[in-house]
Order: sequence, then structure tokens, then C-alpha cells
Amino acid sequence: VSFYVSISPSVTTSANDTSTDITATPDGGGSPYTYQWKLLFFDANGPIQILSPTSATTKFKALAPYTGLPYRGVATCDVTDSGGAKGSASQVLFSFYGTH
Repeated sequence: VSFYVSISPSVTTSANDTSTDITATPDGGGSPYTYQWKLLFFDANGPIQILSPTSATTKFKALAPYTGLPYRGVATCDVTDSGGAKGSASQVLFSFYGTH
């Protein structure tokens, strides 16, 4: 059994080292829900940290020094409901810059 999960915004952009808030919202299943964010792919100049990997809303932070080149990637959030049913959403694209 599964349910639908949406992520908003679908594209997030920031002019500094931390992305804007990204939220996963389940549609179906039963609360409470657990959340697990992870990076599927990133094209970056260094590591990226998921600031709240087990929350519905998270941010991504560039950990490398500023190079002038954007960080881009795709993340997914796996959501599990109280009965063990699962849903996930991905293709969250982000673009932000390293630490100054």
C-alpha cells in the first residue's frame, strides 16, 4: 500500500549557502508520518548537508567555500505512515552558492 507525496516548491533557489525551505506533504495514509530526506544526485563543488533530514520541512546547506558556481541537485523524501505504508517524491532541484 502506498500514498502520494508532493514536494513544494518544486524548484528552490537561493543566493547564499542555504536553500529555502522545502516541504514534503503526504496525501493519504495515516498520521503520524516519518520523513527521510536524501540526496539522489548533486553536481556541486563540495558536500551538501541536509539540515533536517527527518522533518517534513528541510533545507540544504553548501559546506564548501564560495566559488561562484551554483550547487544543483535532486533530492527525495521517503515518507512512512503509522501503518507502514510508504510514499516518496523526488526531483527537487536546488541552486545555491557555497559559504562566503
